[in-house]
Amino acid sequence: MRYYKYSLFIFVFAVSLGTSGMADEKPLILVAQKYASESEDRLLFQEEIITAAFDHAGYKIQYKYRPWKRCLIEVREGRHDAAYTAWHTKERSEIYGFSDTYLYVDTMLFKKKGKAVYYNGDLQTLKPYLIGVSMGWTISPEFDSADYLQKTFVSEPIQLIKMLYSERIDIMALSVALNQALIKNYPEYKGGIVPLPPPLKRNTTHVIFSKKISGYESRIEAFNEGLKKIIENGTLRKIEEKYQYTSGLLQK
Repeated sequence: MRYYKYSLFIFVFAVSLGTSGMADEKPLILVAQKYASESEDRLLFQEEIITAAFDHAGYKIQYKYRPWKRCLIEVREGRHDAAYTAWHTKERSEIYGFSDTYLYVDTMLFKKKGKAVYYNGDLQTLKPYLIGVSMGWTISPEFDSADYLQKTFVSEPIQLIKMLYSERIDIMALSVALNQALIKNYPEYKGGIVPLPPPLKRNTTHVIFSKKISGYESRIEAFNEGLKKIIENGTLRKIEEKYQYTSGLLQK
């Protein structure tokens, strides 16, 4: 009888441990916007960097896709662990927990080739032009707060290229990397759109964590440490070679 009770205790204890282990293995939910028109490997490139960094701490990651404004709201409210592809702003840093930079992105103005547009780096010179911007995106503090500029907003970045090409807008503000990825998917626009230097900003890209979910600080620390390791051990270089994109981290 004693042996039976002891065996039953061991069984219950083992089940309890098993259940607890399964709970600990619950994946972190990370959200971002998957643009229907964007070259998918650009997003996969970022996801592979993030997965590799978290893997060093034993975290499992599940990616889900939402409109970008919804991503920000749901992470802020604690409905998901984190969002990625997020650029740094002062306002966001007060709401979310920020990881270290995992990707650098230059943002520029673009025009249709041959169209007369004057820009010398002073935003005031852009007053006469209609500028296309992706909804919910931050470009630079100066550009975002420039209420004197004529801006029109779209939900899909490819709309900017189409509108620029058909001259429904004069200029678009977009990251260099995303412009390249879109042109890769829509080669009919290749060569028809040119940048307007200088760049508006070099943006840093981060994973942003919900402060409403306990333990977010340790997850940030785990990601940052993992990122350092994949830089040191050559994993990041292999990911860059696989996708033919640069994170900017190896050129610092």
